[in-house]
Amino acid sequence: MHARPVIGIVPTHLPAVGDIRLACNYADAVISAGGAPLILPLTEDETTYTQLFPLLDGVLLTGGHDVDPVRWSDPHRDDTRGEAPNSTRANTFGTDSEPDITPLRDAVEWRLVAYAITHNLPIYGICRGLQVLNAFFGGTLYEDLPRDFSPQNDEALCEHNAHTPEGDYDGERLCHTVTFAEGSQLAHIFDAEKLAVNSLHHQAARAVAPALRATAYAPDGVVEGVEAEDGSPIVAVQWHPEYFGTTAPMNRFFQALVAESAARAATRSRRS
Repeated sequence: MHARPVIGIVPTHLPAVGDIRLACNYADAVISAGGAPLILPLTEDETTYTQLFPLLDGVLLTGGHDVDPVRWSDPHRDDTRGEAPNSTRANTFGTDSEPDITPLRDAVEWRLVAYAITHNLPIYGICRGLQVLNAFFGGTLYEDLPRDFSPQNDEALCEHNAHTPEGDYDGERLCHTVTFAEGSQLAHIFDAEKLAVNSLHHQAARAVAPALRATAYAPDGVVEGVEAEDGSPIVAVQWHPEYFGTTAPMNRFFQALVAESAARAATRSRRS
């Protein structure tokens, strides 16, 4: 039996209560696709990652809090907003007691992405993961879509920050479609031109980084998918496929990540 490729996952950080957490559906989707998830700790001890990162065959960047604005800049952004580490801007994650940015998680993911690029590991991102990749490569973000984004072609703003009538976020409700660029990795992964998706975010890519290209859009023009400009296996989506991660078509995202990671593992094995 072939060994499962190891997929590194950074969990959500809840510093106010001293927790790290990961929704089970991320790990379940990786396992169902044939991978072995390795949930990484969050620490300032660099030697921990020196030991753990070489175990990885691929990386999955998951959803969570906003990326700290200090890690990206935008001439359209009002610099009087959102700079304080304990900012409580309205979003899908922050609460009155929990800041909506997590600098330690940002630092770990920056280190992980840099390692993965240096060692040619596939990197797949979900929601915040797309935003992390765009910021890492020098792109910018819409800090709050309802406030900052103007829909294109007279379209109404899609229901990106989806919630139930009770105010709870419903990850299993399909809210709008996305359209894939012809010939893109995402079009190949999902074997489709369009896909109905769920949506749980209030931020999105604004200026897409030069190393990336946007390859999926919502009807209102919000970027819903990016991938590496050079065709390397760096792919991210703005929606949350993990809510449907063990069934088609969303499981294709995790199957693609595991397949790319397995190929990386096989190459490494031949070299050793």
